[in-house]
Amino acid sequence: MSEEKIENRIIEKKRWFEFLDRFSRQHKNWLVTVGVTESSGAQTVFAENARLNNIYEAKGEIAVAIEPPPSHDSRKITPIHIGSPHKIILRQVDDRTHKGLTIESDHGTRLHLEFRSTKPPEMVNGKI
Repeated sequence: MSEEKIENRIIEKKRWFEFLDRFSRQHKNWLVTVGVTESSGAQTVFAENARLNNIYEAKGEIAVAIEPPPSHDSRKITPIHIGSPHKIILRQVDDRTHKGLTIESDHGTRLHLEFRSTKPPEMVNGKI
């Protein structure tokens, strides 16, 4: 089996609202890992196998709202924010299947959202 080639596509800033809305609806409840890489190189993973609820732009920042996995103490939807965003990069595989997003800030911080699977939740039915 050949290794999948990841392609990065930069989303134009004037299309962010429309793109994030469509992306959120298309991938609602997909399992994701969300982490942040600081400009210093320090990395933090905020969630693994969490359900994507929404991604939105508001008040000069972008928020990724996730629902923690059932094993987590809280089932509260939690937003993870990145301030002063200046670039959204859609990561996709050869056939244009979405792999995840990277959102970069003016300060060099990068928020990474990676799907557990490139297939919709109803297709994997807990098999991954």
